[in-house]
Amino acid sequence: MLRSFFISMTLAMVGCGRASSPPAPHPWKIGSEGRWLAASLVPSDVTQVLAAQPGRPLIVAALWATWCEPCIAEMPELDAFQRAHPEVLVLGLATDPPSSNAAIQRVLDQVRPTYAQARLEGGEGLFLRGLGFEWDGILPKTLAIGPGDLRLSLPSPVTRATLEAALQRYLPR
Repeated sequence: MLRSFFISMTLAMVGCGRASSPPAPHPWKIGSEGRWLAASLVPSDVTQVLAAQPGRPLIVAALWATWCEPCIAEMPELDAFQRAHPEVLVLGLATDPPSSNAAIQRVLDQVRPTYAQARLEGGEGLFLRGLGFEWDGILPKTLAIGPGDLRLSLPSPVTRATLEAALQRYLPR
């Protein structure tokens, strides 16, 4: 069942990379056209993704919305962090409703992040509670989930440098 889950997630969730980008080291592959597919990720899927990443010491989940300028401004920084630390799974989660898939695609086509993207369905609060966080209603929201009980909510603005500083003890030397 988990294998079929990953096959369906591989088909449904792709990054928005450039054709010359190296392949992503996580189960989500860059689409042949380098486009994000309008997929949904529900909180129960997130739990399975986190549980199925035993080789990943760290996951960074970045919640964003098409109307949130600071969210979009952070994308290149998250992308730089992902490129510098391919051992970390960076996952962008658009919080816009399903009717916004075209707007989500426009943002991703403009910014072209190479890390995995999905649309979070079911609400930010439900997702965050499932991970042990409280939803304060503020975007962007960047979380680090890692070994043991690591659960960090990182303050904005997030940059590659602030991510590396906050997560240095969890990153390989």
